[in-house]
Amino acid sequence: MLCAAMLSHSILDVLTSRLAPGPELLWPFYSKRYAAGMVDYLDFSIRVRAPLEFLILVLEISVAEALIFIPLLLVIRLIKNNLRTSRPREVGIEPQQMG
Repeated sequence: MLCAAMLSHSILDVLTSRLAPGPELLWPFYSKRYAAGMVDYLDFSIRVRAPLEFLILVLEISVAEALIFIPLLLVIRLIKNNLRTSRPREVGIEPQQMG
């Protein structure tokens, strides 16, 4: 679970680095920064001037995260369900059938 949280956080950092240089994913071994720049919500408090702007920004962030993670979570759920149903079920013998 911890690995999934770390990986998802790193992916979001890369995808949301339009104005910022992006995270150093391989630090301390390599100092290159990675940025896809799809959405930018770094330091949004400086740009927001009105409550409506803040609400719109929060909605944009929520939609971006939903578009990224809902398909991923659905795929994981489907794989988990398929693994569960592909295992053979053990059939128990009831006491009345034994004799």
